Amino acid sequence: MRETLGKNTTEPTKKSEKQLECLLTHCIKVPMLVLDPPLPANCTLKDLPTLYPSFHAASDMFNVAKPKNPSTNVSVVVFDTTKDVEDAHAGPFKGGSKQMVWRAYLTTDKEAPGLVLMQGLAFLSGFPPTFKETSQLKTKLPEKLSSKIKLLRLYSEASVALLKLNNPKGFQELNKQTKKNMTIDGKELTISPAYLLWDLSAISQSKQDEDVSASRFEDNEELRYSLRSIERHAPWVRNIFIVTNGQIPSWLNLDNPRVTIVTHQDIFQNLSHLPTFSSPAIESHIHRIEGLSQKFIYLNDDVMFGKDVWPDDFYSHSKGQKVYLTWPVPNCAEGCPGSWIKDGYCDKACNNSACDWDGGDCSGNTAGNRFVAGGGGTGNIGAGQHWQFGGGINTISYCNQGCANSWLADKFCDQACNVLSCGFDAGDCGQDHFHELYKVTLLPNQTHYVVPKGEYLSYFSFAGEHRSERWTAPAETVTVKGRDHALNPPPVLETNARLAQPTLGVTVSKENLSPLIVPPESHLPKEEESDRAEGNAVPVKELVPGRRLQQNYPGFLPWEKKKYFQDLLDEEESLKTQLAYFTDSKHTGRQLKDTFADSLRYVNKILNSKFGFTSRKVPAHMPHMIDRIVMQELQDMFPEEFDKTSFHKVRHSEDMQFAFSYFYYLMSAVQPLNISQVFHEVDTDQSGVLSDREIRTLATRIHDLPLSLQDLTGLEHMLINCSKMLPANITQLNNIPPTQEAYYDPNLPPVTKSLVTNCKPVTDKIHKAYKDKNKYRFEIMGEEEIAFKMIRTNVSHVVGQLDDIRKNPRKFVCLNDNIDHNHKDARTVKAVLRDFYESMFPIPSQFELPREYRNRFLHMHELQEWRAYRDKLKFWTHCVLATLIIFTIFSFFAEQIIALKRKIFPRRRIHKEASPDRIRV
Repeated sequence: MRETLGKNTTEPTKKSEKQLECLLTHCIKVPMLVLDPPLPANCTLKDLPTLYPSFHAASDMFNVAKPKNPSTNVSVVVFDTTKDVEDAHAGPFKGGSKQMVWRAYLTTDKEAPGLVLMQGLAFLSGFPPTFKETSQLKTKLPEKLSSKIKLLRLYSEASVALLKLNNPKGFQELNKQTKKNMTIDGKELTISPAYLLWDLSAISQSKQDEDVSASRFEDNEELRYSLRSIERHAPWVRNIFIVTNGQIPSWLNLDNPRVTIVTHQDIFQNLSHLPTFSSPAIESHIHRIEGLSQKFIYLNDDVMFGKDVWPDDFYSHSKGQKVYLTWPVPNCAEGCPGSWIKDGYCDKACNNSACDWDGGDCSGNTAGNRFVAGGGGTGNIGAGQHWQFGGGINTISYCNQGCANSWLADKFCDQACNVLSCGFDAGDCGQDHFHELYKVTLLPNQTHYVVPKGEYLSYFSFAGEHRSERWTAPAETVTVKGRDHALNPPPVLETNARLAQPTLGVTVSKENLSPLIVPPESHLPKEEESDRAEGNAVPVKELVPGRRLQQNYPGFLPWEKKKYFQDLLDEEESLKTQLAYFTDSKHTGRQLKDTFADSLRYVNKILNSKFGFTSRKVPAHMPHMIDRIVMQELQDMFPEEFDKTSFHKVRHSEDMQFAFSYFYYLMSAVQPLNISQVFHEVDTDQSGVLSDREIRTLATRIHDLPLSLQDLTGLEHMLINCSKMLPANITQLNNIPPTQEAYYDPNLPPVTKSLVTNCKPVTDKIHKAYKDKNKYRFEIMGEEEIAFKMIRTNVSHVVGQLDDIRKNPRKFVCLNDNIDHNHKDARTVKAVLRDFYESMFPIPSQFELPREYRNRFLHMHELQEWRAYRDKLKFWTHCVLATLIIFTIFSFFAEQIIALKRKIFPRRRIHKEASPDRIRV
């Protein structure tokens, strides 16, 4: 069963187009299917279900000519809802294996290949982004505009609305009207033609091509400006090491003593892994650079400093390493948040190999189930995280663009969630704006609370119970916004903290009560199952999914019983459409490429097996301070995984992500308790022997307060018994000066460190009282000083991103290149990017050559060969020159040299003996 579930959740999609991403301007997925070859000419809309049973919900059909071959057509089938088109696309076809069925897209980018102009459709843009519902925009439309359209559909995620015109000629009339300053709330409207496309292969990059795309290797001279930012905002940096595959920038001043080019051969231990083009492989070796300090800062070339930066932005001696986290790690499986794993409930979506079988929650007979019968889709109330309403549609819901409900109240401040609609991140970003929410004071002995009509965001305050306003419990209610206002709810909503009927022994108290919305679909499995955790649980048979389940179930809260939210259930299709745009394999605003996302899941699974299951976030793409010792400890813990990463030639789904693995090792590594360290903490006079006062201090550390006489005497008796049982060489005083300690109990021996550390009853109590501490200190930081911009091919969007950095400078700036370099606007985007760099850092740094100079060699092996030749030539030149100088000196100054030699080394005179004939007279 587990293998089947694992295969189901990890099975790759059969539709190859799911691996493609539409990169065009205002490109949206619409409820249409494109059939190639087309339908028979005599086929009508009534005949369509006979050929394609899954097309029974089709509302219209027509043919369009292929853009590259106008003589042939394709058929376009239109559906009313996103669910209908998904069911039709997934259904079986009778048209034969040659029939191709594509999902349709609409865009305003007329320059892309493979587009077909849709005469009866148009895009409306320019309206305020506050409109999230189609009805809101429809009521604000000018009369001249609304009279010329049949249908309006808002795509708030793309900030556009799709218009279905009364006649094909209506576009020209609307275009003229918008040029006459047609506005909504002061915003000027724009009408754009809609173009149909279905084959994304011509405009998108597949998953396999992503890892070797041009955007990963294109040089926009980011390194030049990154070095300028270092010199301007971090002048305290002493040495800069640039790691390349041997390339040398033509503008780099290699004579500067502070800059050094490091090649891959210099740092890779196994040279058989080279060459490599994988950044995780290279990053896993950078701590081996010769001459690198113990703590160093690592930057990619697309990262720079926007404001003055100092070492305490990365590390402080009081709080340790500063860790900047951003968005959560992608789910291990669709519909399985990280907070669900190993939480005591067996979640079907997590019961697969990718999620380690829900961390063991689905093993054995003690596993509960998150969605039990009669529980309103909530399971054990209070067991899950706040703000997660029973999973919602596809277990993902958003309170604001780019902010999932699961990000609320997760102890991290997400700027996208710090808005009113998300309750200001449920307090994660502070309580400065809580005055905008409706406050409900939680009082003792009261279970009914009144929320005025119209207040849809409120929070519980414990001020009445705890006499302190420091702690608040955010909550959310929903206003009734029916289409026909037929329900007419009373002016107040009452919350009852008691269950309407007993369900599996679940109890709810006011401390953990939170408002809940019954999900539009039942998450209970259709197959029969029972709650093994409860002996009196009733088996759950085939359940009726959808709205009938909510109608038959009386509900958990009073407004559920009275069906106040029935119209909310009627909006299910609209909500599904919005969420499908966000959650179709990627999150808008925090988008991941598949290889990177898979590698994050891979590392997260490894960390779960080593340090336990927990929700983790991805470190920001910014400069990181790395400790060489910590990094080596991490690689010593996972040697095979890092060796495999080093072996990969390009980015791989089983790479050890550098920053993610490093920082979570730093935050997860624990220091085992050292009994000797505890003894030294208690031994305040550093005498080596504990006095009566210090023994009392030890007793307070291992016992609950207030300390009783039995606790103190019990500790002394343990020490006395250990002194009698342990050998004398342990209990006697060694290398300790004679002490004058006098104990109240005369039988108590000198309490030395050896006695304490070898007394098992005492060490057991110490281990029970003391918890393992983190090996390294760290501090979690927010995203306030981080600016991460994904640079795409849309020129106007790029200009807006860069202007935001100009207006709001941050300490850490990253401009990630995601430009389609084959697009016609790529050169314009690069020019805009270059202009931004020059405006931010116009002054050349000391690491650059003057403008009129460039490096002779552009690769290290050429430079090294030239340096070796230069050194040899210099050596022999010096030898020849020395020889010539010596010869010249001897030639012109020979007599002087000889005279000097005679003067320094004079010749010794020899005296002959006198002749004997001369002596005689």
